[in-house]
Amino acid sequence: MKVFLAVTIAFCAAIALVFAQDASNTGAIYGIVVSRTQEVVGDAIIEVMSGPSSVGVKVKSRGADSISYDGGFFIPRLFAGKYTIQISHEKHTSRTYENIEVSAGKGSYIVAVLQPMEDIAGGISGTVSVQGVSVEGLTVSYFKQNESKALGNVELAADGRFSFANVLPGIYVLTVSKDREEVYRGKQIKVKSKKTTTQRIRIEPEALLEKPGWISGRVLGPDRKPVSGASVQLLKMPAGQKKLSVKSDENGKFEIKNLRPGSYELKAYKTRIGEDTARTHVRSNRGKTVSFYLKQK
Repeated sequence: MKVFLAVTIAFCAAIALVFAQDASNTGAIYGIVVSRTQEVVGDAIIEVMSGPSSVGVKVKSRGADSISYDGGFFIPRLFAGKYTIQISHEKHTSRTYENIEVSAGKGSYIVAVLQPMEDIAGGISGTVSVQGVSVEGLTVSYFKQNESKALGNVELAADGRFSFANVLPGIYVLTVSKDREEVYRGKQIKVKSKKTTTQRIRIEPEALLEKPGWISGRVLGPDRKPVSGASVQLLKMPAGQKKLSVKSDENGKFEIKNLRPGSYELKAYKTRIGEDTARTHVRSNRGKTVSFYLKQK
């Protein structure tokens, strides 16, 4: 506790010196980030969520890579008014501070106390199985309910086991993907504090079969107007893919169907107008869009 107080006093003195040199028509929010046991938390992210100015600005609390490892942070040049900041750290739960009053020429000091994630976190574990097919290389991910960004990913080994630690209590969804294509999405699961939720995932073999994709787009001339009757053909393609060619319609549009997943190089051309090439990557049961701009070579 004495060390904590000494750090606090030294930090406040340093901020006072800097703040005195700053513009008198703005204020600041400053402070330190500690754990509930009063240990310094370095490299925490402090973000201005709302207020008269600097919304979206992020700073870090001083960590091991700083000259002073004291957990201190300083957000200067804030217009007078009330602010909301959010403080987050990979090993602690996030915390939001609202209605922080900032006045011109003054600073608002905060001691932000974060709770270690391990105090309340649970986990998710389980197995994935596919009858008669190896699960090696499949990826299991978990998402917060109604959110699209994965919070964790695990690539499966042959035994199909997966595990996620430090999962905060809440509602989650598990997915399984192959080559970044989702082949399974489970029902909602609930994670409780300090408990591990177990899931057994069974996937039908048919879900892992590759499905054909397609490439569509437009062919335009040097004047950027649609070109009808232009030939669009595959130059390079995955092994086993049949070479295909189509013609653009009166609006310059085209579509090539029944394509194996993989990388492609295409060429569009029309006599007396020009040609162009493009590269793209087709994924299972997905379409890609490309545009061609014909010009004389």
